[in-house]
Amino acid sequence: MNEAFLAAALAVFPGADRNMALPDPPPLPPAWVQGTFAAEDGTPLNYEYRPGSGPAVVLVHGLGIGADGFDGWRGFFAGRPLMILERRGYGSPMGLVDATDVGAVNQADVSAAVDEALRLDGGQPVGVLGYSLGALLLTAPDPARVRWLALVCPGVPGMAADLPAAEQALAAQTRYWYGVASAGGTAARDSWLMSVVAPGVLELATTARGLGLSTAADEVTADAASPDFLNLYTEESLWAYAQTHGFTPNPGVPVFVGYAENDLVVPPAAVQSRVGRLESQGAHVSVAHWPGDHLDALAHPGLVRSALESFDAGTP
Repeated sequence: MNEAFLAAALAVFPGADRNMALPDPPPLPPAWVQGTFAAEDGTPLNYEYRPGSGPAVVLVHGLGIGADGFDGWRGFFAGRPLMILERRGYGSPMGLVDATDVGAVNQADVSAAVDEALRLDGGQPVGVLGYSLGALLLTAPDPARVRWLALVCPGVPGMAADLPAAEQALAAQTRYWYGVASAGGTAARDSWLMSVVAPGVLELATTARGLGLSTAADEVTADAASPDFLNLYTEESLWAYAQTHGFTPNPGVPVFVGYAENDLVVPPAAVQSRVGRLESQGAHVSVAHWPGDHLDALAHPGLVRSALESFDAGTP
């Protein structure tokens, strides 16, 4: 997240601290390097990369946390190349797009990241993992480029059989994050971005008002749902895009689906229903679940590491 994003976000959240300074990002750990590649439309996108041997793995982050959300995962797939993509709208430059095409452009960005990983890795097919909304950006893969796909706490729209129920769950999560913001939570799992900015985005991505639920945007300011916010950060259009461009598997590429048992953002029942649909479409699906909520896979990496690495080891 850069300062322009922060300034624009603060403009639609009058109660937030406008004097907040963004700290300089910490240096990358040893053996990691930062790189940039050009997206399909020429926008430069950043990534962090750990060289290694064998097939690479590409990590795609979700909504409220950027590439640094995967800090606890840097030891995953030891000895192998590992790329963490900084998605469009995060990091610097922001690379924002018009709200009408953000879904398609973000998917193209992930495809371009796969191409970059193939270039760095000598052309071996890679594993691609999407966390939360990042999982909505994974499209039907080509086995010549992709070994496997992993959907970890996959964003609801592309997965949910019952979208209204999913929206109600998201509205409840929005209210939870507003409570975190009001309490001034500063722990890593209650980051400023998630507790102040994300609730407005989540509200825009649901029909919470139509469901008669109180939302963070209602409680913070009526202006939080302004068109300017949509133009700034257009996950809402990604939400709509995912509803009409559901993930379609390629039977030749195995899929890992992992979810948290107490996840309010991604209801386990919706994920389980989607797994059945993937299997009916010919996908080979491996399923894992763990205790905790939506963020625990990031806050407590040990919950998911062994399942992911076992899935990877079992994929030719």
